Parts: sequence; C-alpha cells; structure tokens
Amino acid sequence: GMGGYRRERRCYPLALEEELQRVSGGYESALNLRNPAYERDIELFFRDIERILAKQTAVMLHLARSREWDFFFGVISVTDWMQHVLWKYLDPSHPEHEPGSAGRVQHRFREVWGKIDALVGEIGAAAPAGTNLVIVSDHAALMGDFVSEVGGLLKAGKLRSRETVVEGLAQA
Repeated sequence: GMGGYRRERRCYPLALEEELQRVSGGYESALNLRNPAYERDIELFFRDIERILAKQTAVMLHLARSREWDFFFGVISVTDWMQHVLWKYLDPSHPEHEPGSAGRVQHRFREVWGKIDALVGEIGAAAPAGTNLVIVSDHAALMGDFVSEVGGLLKAGKLRSRETVVEGLAQA
C-alpha cells in the first residue's frame, strides 16, 4: 500500500515483488493527487483509484490467503486520497464546494468505500479464527480542529473493544 513515486524495489525478497507484480497485473502504490485532469473530470480520479484499489486488493488477498502470518499489515491509501481530492464535494461549507456535482461524487465516494469495506471483510475472513483485526487511520477526515482521544471515546461508549488491553485507556 504505502508508496512513493520512485521506482525502486518495493519489497524483499525481490522474488516477492515479481510475484506481486504478476498477481496484480502491475502493482501501483502512488497517485498524483494534484493531477489537473481531475479538476476537469472527477470520474477520471475515480477510475484511477478504483484501478489501484483493485490491484492492491488482489495483492492483499493473495498474501493473506497464500501464507501463514504472525503479523499482516496492509495499507489502503485510497481512503486518504479520496478525502483530499473529494472534500470540496463532500462538505457544503468548503470554500470550493461544487453543489452541482456533489450528489454524483458522494454516490461514487460511497461505492468506493463499499469496495474498501468488502476488502477488509475478506481479509478478516481469510484470517484464522481468533485473529485480531485492527483498523487505524493517520488522521481524521473533517473540517476544523479535531483531536481524537481514544480514552474519551471508550469512556463515552463511542468506541468498543473486545480486548482488555485497551481497558487502561478507558480509565485514563
């Protein structure tokens, strides 16, 4: 998932990269979010992210199903990319909000999130019984100042955990 624009080895051993290139039909991990073509044709952005998500889905599911793991880590960058590129369509208070396109973009946004949700479900289904699945984000997706306090969310009952490991946070 995490990638850059440089075309360097993305994984080790090299044979694994060759395998992943084969499985995905040419793995992609980066997208130029400032592509001016997206301003003219937002559907092009959706085609690009869906193509990349399909390749990353193929790779993650292949790896999840073809090997035994002590720890499996996958990055779905499409969620971040959508928030950056589509925010003006999603938030009516955005200074560049485009109400004429908002409904169609919001529909496509939900479609892509449905694909991401299905991927997470498939990864969870591929894992052995009793496996912990942890989902994290590097930041929130909203306007204004926001601070996430896991302990506060747990105390308020807005975040749940099946594990006792996080109970200490709820008491913090």
